[in-house]
Amino acid sequence: MPMSPARRPGPRPGPRPETRPSGTRPSGLGRSPRTVPGSVSPDLRDAILAWYPTRGRDLAFRGTTDPYAILVSEAMAQQTQAARAADYWSRFMHEFPTAHALAAASPAAVLRAWRGLGYNRRAIALRRAAIEIVRDHDGQVPPDLAALERLPGVGPYTARAVAALAFGMPVGAVDVNVRRVLNRAIGGSLDALSPRDLQSVADASVPADRPGEWTHALMDIGATFCKPREPRCADCPARVACRFGASAVVAGPLEHAGEPRVNRATHATRERARG
Repeated sequence: MPMSPARRPGPRPGPRPETRPSGTRPSGLGRSPRTVPGSVSPDLRDAILAWYPTRGRDLAFRGTTDPYAILVSEAMAQQTQAARAADYWSRFMHEFPTAHALAAASPAAVLRAWRGLGYNRRAIALRRAAIEIVRDHDGQVPPDLAALERLPGVGPYTARAVAALAFGMPVGAVDVNVRRVLNRAIGGSLDALSPRDLQSVADASVPADRPGEWTHALMDIGATFCKPREPRCADCPARVACRFGASAVVAGPLEHAGEPRVNRATHATRERARG
């Protein structure tokens, strides 16, 4: 009886492409995917907003709703501590109270008013922004996020801060202080969330009726309690719903799983990288 030819085995099917549900980050080897929360908890939001009106920092530029004045304050605070920027802000606003006044000034005059604040390129960029505001927006800071980001010297953080503080837009402004607060409160460590997830959480966490207060409050929590090293978790109003703070009160500062030690030189560079 004739033998039928042996069949050659066909190619083995390759591995199925990885799929992951919306809202999770890719898992590492041996690790399960972690769901990224949509926003901070209502308890954390309420605690921070209850604390801010009477305990937040008293800074000169916090009393204004003028979009131009807020833009100037944010430009000054990009690479300078807020308290120091506030001292210079009052004098600068006295000399250049409007975008028209700043646009009409010479670069030398602007630099004289800026003297002592450092990082003079910010002053030059701010003057250029004023020129564009006068030329393209009739002297009024544009109430539009995309238009704000097109201004010289204005990056995503500064645009979002101005949008929230000046125009009441429910957008999250993520600076180094806010980054620490949200990462620790939600993920329990300094680098818990990717930049994209962090911005998504920041945007979703803004209370629609109090975007300005929320923006300032988060910054103040980060500057006052949620420090890079030796955070003051026991005193922080956010500890009621903070993953990092809940364990910090028991374990002590920086004794938590996943909390890296901070390189002072690297941190100093990052602290200047507001945009």
